[in-house]
Amino acid sequence: MLVLTHSDIEQVLTPDRCRVAMAGAMRATSARNCVLPLRQFMAIPDRPGKLGLMPGYLGAAGSADPARFGVKIVSKFERPPGDPHGTHVGAVLLFDAVTGLPLALLE
Repeated sequence: MLVLTHSDIEQVLTPDRCRVAMAGAMRATSARNCVLPLRQFMAIPDRPGKLGLMPGYLGAAGSADPARFGVKIVSKFERPPGDPHGTHVGAVLLFDAVTGLPLALLE
């Protein structure tokens, strides 16, 4: 499984590449070639934070792009202004839709 840090991603993911990827995702969404369940939040007992889970699937039969599914996992904790971590910290775990094997963990 590939593990990419925030720094790794910043080095290769340009604004133009983001726009191209988002346009493709929006086309797939419009064509209903995705599954996007409602995100779920869980309160952390005795803490002011929450855990957020955002699963999704993207792919279509006959598409040149391989089908994938994954989940974005986020913790949301209030922090003081200027805290280097911000209020939302998380990662994305991406899987192969044919084998179910994990492909990548993105910070």
